[in-house]
Amino acid sequence: MADVPGIARQLTMGCFFFKIMTEKLKVPSPKKIKKSKYTHCQFRVRLGARKSAYMMYRGPPVPNVVGLTAKQAVRRITHNCPGLRCAVIRPDEMQTMCYVSNRVCLNVNRYNKVVRAPQIG
Repeated sequence: MADVPGIARQLTMGCFFFKIMTEKLKVPSPKKIKKSKYTHCQFRVRLGARKSAYMMYRGPPVPNVVGLTAKQAVRRITHNCPGLRCAVIRPDEMQTMCYVSNRVCLNVNRYNKVVRAPQIG
């Protein structure tokens, strides 16, 4: 019976210590956290819109180079439109579906002649 008050004292001290520690490590509930003005999706859309407006090609129109060799077509396009990059796509190569506004795709045949009108993207 002499040990019972000692155990009770240790339990009360333990509870007191636990209460102090939990108050120090208290994490705010999600309801109390300040909500930002924009949601994550809105922020992504805003950044994407800004980036695409920056990357838009606003130069002169791409010249028609159907029938020329790939080398001549690249030379003519880079001379008339210096902001564009030319990508020569052979008949057995896969074409990327990624849209880049400063890239011109030139589709050539096996004789290295441009067969389709150049397209930006």
